[in-house]
Amino acid sequence: ASWTDTGFASIMAGGIGPSAYNVTLTVRRELVTKRIANVHGVIRGAVEPDRIVAIGSHRDAWAYGAIDPISGTSIILEVARVLGNLHKNSGWTPRRTIQVSSWGGEEWGLMGSTEYVENQIELLRQRAVVYINLDSCVRGTEVLKVYGSPSLGPALRDAAGDIRLGGESLLSLWDGGAGSVAPPGSGTDHTAWIQLSGAPVVFVKMESRDERFHAVYHSAYDSVFWAERFADPGYAGHAAIARLVGDVALRIADRNVVPFSASAYAAKVAGGGEGA
Repeated sequence: ASWTDTGFASIMAGGIGPSAYNVTLTVRRELVTKRIANVHGVIRGAVEPDRIVAIGSHRDAWAYGAIDPISGTSIILEVARVLGNLHKNSGWTPRRTIQVSSWGGEEWGLMGSTEYVENQIELLRQRAVVYINLDSCVRGTEVLKVYGSPSLGPALRDAAGDIRLGGESLLSLWDGGAGSVAPPGSGTDHTAWIQLSGAPVVFVKMESRDERFHAVYHSAYDSVFWAERFADPGYAGHAAIARLVGDVALRIADRNVVPFSASAYAAKVAGGGEGA
């Protein structure tokens, strides 16, 4: 499937304004108080229960939100299901605590995650090992994009080499080269974790090369139809990201030594520090 030029580009070619027309826009807004909720699932660690490996996605959307945020929400639910079954059926317990969180009120200013971090700030500054963010994380199936703390690059690279999508490993689809971690930026729920608590963060997503999702972002066209037709037919991309996130979470939660790379962080700083 592909997009067709509707003429919008030619209409905008001359720039925006000035115009011969005057338009009056009336905005009616009602100030009300609404309750939002964060929902958490926890598997308490057996050896270091006070150390937290967190995974999260928001669940509120501007419209249907099939990609933003439900692609992320569906993945954290699948990861929680798999880890829960592993814990119940095999007796496995992680070395460190794993927490899966569904955030409320993200679209209104990162409300749920920010309030959580602010309320737990001293605990998270001392005890948060990592926060893995999932938000509109399957927009296509052609390119893997990784944002976050440089120290997580090698662990993500090792996990990505074992996961396949469309006959290729995620490693071969990695944007910017395997192990490359772009600056985390802002605008989603990892913001408070890294900017307030200082925890390492990572935000992963599958994207199309033409970044077609931007055409429907935050609109009523972000629907199940669009997701299944244009973003991820068959949901193989969702499954691949779920495997990647689950694998990385287990590596960080279970190993005796947390698989962070100080040399990867140092290399980022030496190269200018962007994203460090």
